Amino acid sequence: MVRNIPDALRSKHKLQAEEEVRFEQLTAAPNTYRDAIAFRNGTTVRLQDLSEGLLITVLALSPSAHENQTASSIAPTPSIV
Repeated sequence: MVRNIPDALRSKHKLQAEEEVRFEQLTAAPNTYRDAIAFRNGTTVRLQDLSEGLLITVLALSPSAHENQTASSIAPTPSIV
């Protein structure tokens, strides 16, 4: 979940102030910016193109990241980008 999405980004991509997103790896190529967030409307934005101050809360981890943990044992943790 991303909060405090700046007006310019909201206008450009028709987003709300708060949006559910998915983290994506754009490429496996070395020495490139490869991480991005994908919005439900299909817009993908590289992490480097996001402004400071966005509040991102991780709601779920991929199954490989928490194979031995149950969903209830993982609490959402807000992070500021």
